Amino acid sequence: MNAPPVTSHWALVEEYLKPIRPLFEREGVTEIMINGPHQIFIEERGEKRQVEMAFPSEKHLETTIMQIANATGQSCDAQNNPIVDARLPDGSRVCGVLSSIAPQGSSLTIRLFPNRALTTVDLLQLGSVTQDMLDFLNLAVQLKRNLLLSGSTGSGKTTFLNILTGFIAADERIVTVEDTEEIRITGTNHVSLIAPHTRRDRHAQAVSLGLLIKTTLRMNPDRIIVGEIRDAEAAAAFLQAINTGHNGCASTIHANHPEDAMIRLQTLLSAVGMPLAFVEKQVRANIHLLVHVGKVPSKGRVVLALAEVVNETVHVLWRYDHGRQQHVREPASFEASPTLQWARAVAHPLGARAWL
Repeated sequence: MNAPPVTSHWALVEEYLKPIRPLFEREGVTEIMINGPHQIFIEERGEKRQVEMAFPSEKHLETTIMQIANATGQSCDAQNNPIVDARLPDGSRVCGVLSSIAPQGSSLTIRLFPNRALTTVDLLQLGSVTQDMLDFLNLAVQLKRNLLLSGSTGSGKTTFLNILTGFIAADERIVTVEDTEEIRITGTNHVSLIAPHTRRDRHAQAVSLGLLIKTTLRMNPDRIIVGEIRDAEAAAAFLQAINTGHNGCASTIHANHPEDAMIRLQTLLSAVGMPLAFVEKQVRANIHLLVHVGKVPSKGRVVLALAEVVNETVHVLWRYDHGRQQHVREPASFEASPTLQWARAVAHPLGARAWL
């Protein structure tokens, strides 16, 4: 990925981050949460806990946040700009809040960008997914089904999206659109578009996520992958893409379960003035598969449900049984799967395999 250039600004940031630098190197740590200078928590393998570390002072922590803002070309001050949303040179995402709006002291939350991308082998070993589920998702990607991944913040949506992009054929042209660069594409015919967080010049063109998605349609893509659908403009542009012959697209959205993901996408689209009945029909005709992910205590990030849209209704194919701590396939929904029936009709090797 194209990280920000390492300059003297970043060297200064490194100096200020020294009190917590060991946490960046600790295996299994995915999040660092700083609630004031003397209270630091981490998320490690899906569980949050406090660590015996601290910043020297509130002033040190506040300056750290301001230096990160400075290094990324953002304004940051207690009165007018107390919030910073940025990323470090290694790709880690940062949210900083100054003490003017955080009475307990400045807050800094860092979502670490993994040094090594998780593989399907990792997910199987962790129990995040089963081999059958991976094979079915591989089949869906090869058949160019449109996928929507859902979950809460930090649930692993982008991690699983990266896994799915690994199933795309090497000769396909992929265009990715994000507001923070996190998608890892192994193919060579890949264009990455990033929506800037700020405009240096008020007269400059406003480059939004929605505009970038529209731009991809003129770039001859085989696949369009959108990091996350956050607003109505991006939702409308994504629907336009998948409704105009661009199959095999994928994106993520915040939602509580697969049906909620569909409703949230429909709600975003209705905000741009589209009739709700039209929106519902278009969304449910063009989103084929839903992958819902979440955190499970002592287990980490898990695919909680894998579902398919059949006749505008969401049917769960696999679900995670919390009591048994394992994935369970729903036989009736699975046998009625349009993806599976299509695979068998075209004699795809995975369509003919024996599903356990």
